[in-house]
Amino acid sequence: MIERRESEYRGQIRTFRELQNVQDHFMFQNELENINTPRQVIEFLKEEVIECCEALETNDPIQIKGELSDVLIFAATVANSFHFNLQRAILSTEIAPTISLAEGRDLEISRLQQARRESQPQTPGRLQFQEGIDIFLRIDRAEQAHLYGPRERIQPAIGELVLISVDIANTRDIDLQDAVTRKMERNFAKYNPAVARQLITSGLTPLEAYLEQKGSWDRNRDIDYLG
Repeated sequence: MIERRESEYRGQIRTFRELQNVQDHFMFQNELENINTPRQVIEFLKEEVIECCEALETNDPIQIKGELSDVLIFAATVANSFHFNLQRAILSTEIAPTISLAEGRDLEISRLQQARRESQPQTPGRLQFQEGIDIFLRIDRAEQAHLYGPRERIQPAIGELVLISVDIANTRDIDLQDAVTRKMERNFAKYNPAVARQLITSGLTPLEAYLEQKGSWDRNRDIDYLG
């Protein structure tokens, strides 16, 4: 994991390892680690998948871009919570494209998106509701594996969830590396660790402090980051 410090992350998030590291940093800064039980993070991811499905129904490009970013960010959160490598989970799935990586090299988000584009050419006019079904089935599979086992099914389910999210991004020409970076920049602006500590000191739990900041955020500002 990256060095944890009281500062805002800056720079492009190029690889899935960096995504896991930056999200770990974000959770640490905002004192959210203790609430991120495996069950809780799957619930968070499920909520993001539902919001992504709703965005697909509206066909709003900015909303879809933001929700796909959230799905990847919370997929990284699940990987951190269950202590597995998201890159490995993606590449080990049966539907993953063949990608050879040099020793010690990390998988770049843009490289996966290009490989997926080449191996899964998109059919014009693909039904939006089918995209929603595909993405929802994977989070449901992960949730069922967590609740009833076997737990080893969680990793491939999350890996497939990421791959389907990449497919959806490709149908809409969304640059996921840029989208995820912009969304993380927004998150660091939206959730301030100093404010979180003040709220916690006033008697709120870390989760309540998180939700308080979420509720007070002006959603119109999202376009400054995602537009």
